[in-house]
Amino acid sequence: GTDEPNHYVEPHKEDQKIESAACVWDLIQNCLSILDITSDEALGLWSLLAAIFHLGHAGVKPGSTRISDRFINPAAAQRAASLLGIHHEELAKDIFNPPRGMSSRVSSLLSSTLST
Repeated sequence: GTDEPNHYVEPHKEDQKIESAACVWDLIQNCLSILDITSDEALGLWSLLAAIFHLGHAGVKPGSTRISDRFINPAAAQRAASLLGIHHEELAKDIFNPPRGMSSRVSSLLSSTLST
């Protein structure tokens, strides 16, 4: 759920911050309209951001050898995979055993980001 700790997002609790966030959301929506971003394109953007959010919840178990057991919170990883339109095993495989051609720097950045 959204009450789990997350490295990327901290929910607002004060009314003033909630109101400010609502104004920023309206501004973002207006910018998307000005840029002529379609609703499908915006949905893709929100899905990607939501997947990042859920990967922040997923965490990584250091030392686990099985790819499917690497996430501390597999349900969060499953939500991220669903938002990306892939199966959770494919997500884990791409993060922990990236396809050929993906630089080791990118792979290690992904792994280190998930383990913090």
